[in-house]
Amino acid sequence: MREMLGDHKGRLIALALVAVLLPIGGALAVATEVNSGVPSASSAPPSAPGAPSHPSVFYATPIHHVVLVLLENTEASTVLSGSPFEIGLANTYAYLNQSYGVCHPSEPNYLALITGLQTQCETDNYAILGQYNLADALDYNGLTWREYAESMPTPCSTTDTGLYAVRHNPFVFMQDIVQNTSRCNSHVVDFNAWASDVKSGNIPNFAFITPNLNDDGHNTQSSYADAWLQGWLTPLLSTPWAASTAFIITYDEGLTGAGYSQDGISLWGGHVYTVIVSPFSKGIGLINTPFSHFNTLTTIEWLFGLGSFSSYDDFIGFPPAYAAFHFPDPTAPVGSPGALSGAVTGNGARSLRVA
Repeated sequence: MREMLGDHKGRLIALALVAVLLPIGGALAVATEVNSGVPSASSAPPSAPGAPSHPSVFYATPIHHVVLVLLENTEASTVLSGSPFEIGLANTYAYLNQSYGVCHPSEPNYLALITGLQTQCETDNYAILGQYNLADALDYNGLTWREYAESMPTPCSTTDTGLYAVRHNPFVFMQDIVQNTSRCNSHVVDFNAWASDVKSGNIPNFAFITPNLNDDGHNTQSSYADAWLQGWLTPLLSTPWAASTAFIITYDEGLTGAGYSQDGISLWGGHVYTVIVSPFSKGIGLINTPFSHFNTLTTIEWLFGLGSFSSYDDFIGFPPAYAAFHFPDPTAPVGSPGALSGAVTGNGARSLRVA
């Protein structure tokens, strides 16, 4: 533990120009991958309450895909003492040492990751919420997304089974998703769809991965989840699309009330393991900056150049995770040292729309 959490301060040099705001109305190049498996993004602005009228716009980064994997109910100290694969990831990539859940139990943490709100604390009850969310922001900006829920009996299911828990699937809580049958059925799918998308190499820009109650450690233990994660993630890291991907591995909550105050909001979801696995974060190691599920959402927004759609999730302007990445300078002249050299465009590049 002590060796892993050594002093890496000298290595936490962020390229601040990556986080310079573009003027409203500026354009940014991002990658979209539209295919028969992954649904294409809607061209119409979503109608959910809370849609931003003047979202901030950030420079795009070389990240084309963000894959968010959520494991269950473990304090970071437990993961770092008995989960060898995750210890290895923390020693190799960008580990957020001061990462916390927003509250207890599970459900509010899942919701916070896509809404930027601290809501439903102290309950796992199912509810349909009319909130603007990450899926809306991705659709609005022409990016693709899917929730992949292991052991879900049917697409967009709101019924618990032995291994599938609705409370771990935040997208079916969103009114503008669950009450839109075609949108929900095509985007909220099971692990068979994930296997198919991986086989074809057509991964959505954003993927939310919900393992079943055994594989996420909920009904088992963190060492079981660690073994599952190793088997699931290892082959993905050698795929071509992994070169432009950030895998964010985190836990919904710890087992304590540990937390901190973020912009006057008390967070008490426990100290959780969070690591960002990406070629652009390789070798960074420990980042000792307070971080929460709100910041995870802000990180995703920032990586895709979305700006911040929630007044609650953009507490510090840019996510502490920006220190985790070493990106080329987006403002450098083409062909000069540090220039992007077209890495952002991918296939099907488009400009970000702003209101």
